[in-house]
Amino acid sequence: MDKYTMIEMGIEHQCAHIHADIKLLIPETDAQKLIDAGFIDCSYGNDECPSYYNPQFEADANLYAVDHTNDDFERISDKITYVIYHNARPFYSQYETIDAAIETFKTLK
Repeated sequence: MDKYTMIEMGIEHQCAHIHADIKLLIPETDAQKLIDAGFIDCSYGNDECPSYYNPQFEADANLYAVDHTNDDFERISDKITYVIYHNARPFYSQYETIDAAIETFKTLK
């Protein structure tokens, strides 16, 4: 995503700068889909990657944008995948596309 989109998404929680290196790898079209679906950046410095939540849904869940790293946490590609983690129950799924991740997120309760 470009830096202006990064700032737009992170302004509410003042977290645009957190994991900026990974956020810049997110395709701009994916970032726009997150915005259009109502997701807000809630990234924390102690997480390994950017996180997003959607206040429109009841689910206590986050969507993470994950970069590909090796066992030494060195980036091995610029590919981003998306992971949903449901905080209230054990639920963890990985998605190759943002569309699939958003559609699944909408079904969580």
